[in-house]
Amino acid sequence: MCWPLADPQEDSALWSQEYTHQISNGPCCIAGDRFVVTQPWWDREHGESIFQYGIYSIKTGECLREVEGPDIAGDSLIASWDGQHIAGLLSSRVIVMSIEDISKPAAILKNDSRKHFTGIAFHPSGRYLAATSNDATVKLFDTTTWQVAKTYTWAIGRMRSIAFSPDGTLAAAGSDTGKIVVWDVDL
Repeated sequence: MCWPLADPQEDSALWSQEYTHQISNGPCCIAGDRFVVTQPWWDREHGESIFQYGIYSIKTGECLREVEGPDIAGDSLIASWDGQHIAGLLSSRVIVMSIEDISKPAAILKNDSRKHFTGIAFHPSGRYLAATSNDATVKLFDTTTWQVAKTYTWAIGRMRSIAFSPDGTLAAAGSDTGKIVVWDVDL
C-alpha cells in the first residue's frame, strides 16, 4: 500500500518512505525517473503469498501506481534500458513484465535444459535479454519474440552473472569458478 512520505532525517535525504511490508528487491530504477519496489507478504485469509509491486517517483517518492504481480526471486529484478520492461528470475524461468501492466507476465522464458537461470541483463538496444544459467550457457532472447536468438557456451563453469557495456558492443559473464569471459557482441 502507498503511504504518505515520512519526514527526511536531517539534511542528507531528499525524502524517505515507509512501506507496509518488507522490501524483497532493492529499488529497481527504470527510465523516466521512476523506480519499482517489490513487497511480498503472506495473506493469512487466503493462505498465499502476495507480491505487491509499487512504482514510485525518484524525485519525490510519490507512489505512482501499485499492483499485485507474479513471484520473482528477491534480488533479481532488473529494468530494460528503455523503461518498457522489468524482469526477474524464478528457478528455471525468467519472468518479464511490461512496466505498463506488472500484474501479469508479458513473457515467461523457460530454460531448455531445466537448469536454473542465475543472472539476467537487458542489452542497451532493448532488443535482447541475456540470461546466464547453471547449464554453463548464456542465452540471448529476442525481446520482440521472446525466443532464444543465440546461445553462448564456454568451458568456464556454471554461469552466474551477465552485463553489457553501455554501448552494447561488449558483454561479460562470470562463472562459479571465478572466471570471467568478455566477448564482442555481434548482433
